[in-house]
Amino acid sequence: MKKIVYTLLMVLPLSVSAQSTGQQPERPPFATVKSNMLPIIDDSIGPMSETRDCVAKSQNSEQLNVCVEMMTKHQEKMMTRMAKPGHTPPPQPEAPVLEWSEELKKQILVDMDKSIATAKKTKVCLQSSSSHEQMIRCMGAVRPKAAK
Repeated sequence: MKKIVYTLLMVLPLSVSAQSTGQQPERPPFATVKSNMLPIIDDSIGPMSETRDCVAKSQNSEQLNVCVEMMTKHQEKMMTRMAKPGHTPPPQPEAPVLEWSEELKKQILVDMDKSIATAKKTKVCLQSSSSHEQMIRCMGAVRPKAAK
């Protein structure tokens, strides 16, 4: 169950996997990372909040799976946006079909709250950092708390 939830919530990867060349990719300059990631994070927080609200209102499997589909479409859009020019992003896994339960709904909401808080903190750290090292320190110094 947790794997399904994390698949659903995997919206803000901070790096796109390098093509399988067997070599470690060269780290781009921080300014490039910052300018690429800030708009993606900005564009993700709203859809994540909308999905969270959708899940909160769900009362059955059909309604919950509409929320899953919303997030899956957003993931596909973001992965396409993050792909290197001339490269097609890897196909995303098919949206999981979830069986609604109050317990699952609560767990998804907890995970969504953590993801939204992390996205917001990442945005603040990106905005205030001027190097990879500062970003790492900023993210390590703050542990986002889930909204209640």
